[in-house]
Amino acid sequence: MSKQVELSTYDLKATEIFKLIMEDGEPKTSYDLIFKKNQPTATVHRHIDRMIKDNEIIVYGEKKNIRGRKPYGPTLYGIISYYGVDKEFTKNLENYFDLWKENQDFRKALVKMGFDETKMKYFPEECRKMFRTWIYYSAMAESAYDKLAEDPYILSYEGQQFIGGMLIANNKKAKQEYEELYAFSKPFREGVDSFFLNAQNYHNELKNKTKKLIEKLEKNN
Repeated sequence: MSKQVELSTYDLKATEIFKLIMEDGEPKTSYDLIFKKNQPTATVHRHIDRMIKDNEIIVYGEKKNIRGRKPYGPTLYGIISYYGVDKEFTKNLENYFDLWKENQDFRKALVKMGFDETKMKYFPEECRKMFRTWIYYSAMAESAYDKLAEDPYILSYEGQQFIGGMLIANNKKAKQEYEELYAFSKPFREGVDSFFLNAQNYHNELKNKTKKLIEKLEKNN
């Protein structure tokens, strides 16, 4: 989903279909969307195919339903992708959490991201709040990435080089060249040192600020 200020007709319809999939915590088949929700057949199949390709929805359950139709449900990435593009969807986020955490497939995805099964059952308000926080932060990060993809020159040349370097960090040849540049170029070395020093300082600050909260959460587990 493209987080544009003005959504295209295609994105508006995609948002509508995603909301229909999300609305009651029950996976939807193409049949459900076409015949129960009165959506055009070609439109539903086009958007379902695109949402699967973009990892916004997946097939829920190991088997098809009794008629052989595939039931689709949201991925966490799908929720992040549509968060903020529609006021109603954004407003209903906690309600979606309450509905979908009862679904085994969705709950597994939540646990994988650090949500605790017991807390979701006995402390839903705390989990609800953290779900919104996590989705909100992830959506902001995705939006920042989208802006960078649309206009890479919003970053300085040094910033572009650093991000590009991170993307090829596991390349053996690139690592060798990186080490040679670090030794040869003082400005390059100073830029690298400055970044990692700032990252280390922030990491230390982050650990100090969250130490008591982490201890409290781990004690309650």
